Amino acid sequence: SIDDVRAVKRKAIVERAKAIVKDWASKSVSQGEEVLKDVTESVKRARVIGFGREELPAGPGVYTSDTVYLVEGRADVINLLRAGIENVVALEGTKVPDSIMRLSKEKKVIAFLDGDRAGDLILKELDQVARIHKVIRAPQGREVEDLTPIEVLDIVRREGVALPTPPPREEVRLSLIHI
Repeated sequence: SIDDVRAVKRKAIVERAKAIVKDWASKSVSQGEEVLKDVTESVKRARVIGFGREELPAGPGVYTSDTVYLVEGRADVINLLRAGIENVVALEGTKVPDSIMRLSKEKKVIAFLDGDRAGDLILKELDQVARIHKVIRAPQGREVEDLTPIEVLDIVRREGVALPTPPPREEVRLSLIHI
C-alpha cells in the first residue's frame, strides 16, 4: 500500500543518512588529527645541535642564516631558542674557538653577552680575534640565560637588530560541528 512504500523509502533514506554521517565523522576526525599534527609540528621547539669541530651548542639556524647571534653558553642558546631565535651559537668559555673565528669571517655576527664582568672579558677577547658586527648586552648585572623570551626580543628590537622572520603560516580555521 501507499503507507508501506513511504515507510520503506523513509527507512532507506535514514539508513543512507546514517552511513553518510558515519563515513563523514570518521573522515573529519582523521583530517582533524592531521591538522592538529601539522600545527604541533610547526610549534615544536628547535633543538640544540653541535656546531663546528668543537661541537659548540647552537640552534639549527646557524647554518642557514646570514646573521648569527653569539652567546656565552648553552643555557643562553636554549633561552634564545625559546624566544624563537634559532640562528645562535655559544662560545662556551672566554677563549674564542676556531669555529667562531671562521664563522665571523663568513657571516654577520652579533654578540649577545651578559651584563656582567664575564661579558666584558669575552667582549675584549672577541674584539681581538673575531669580526663582530654588533654587540648587544643584557641589562647590567643580568645574564642572558635569566631573561624571559619577551625580554630577549625587546632587547634585540631595541638594539635595532632585525629578527628572523618565521616562514609564512597557513591560516587554519577549525570548527566543531555537533551531530
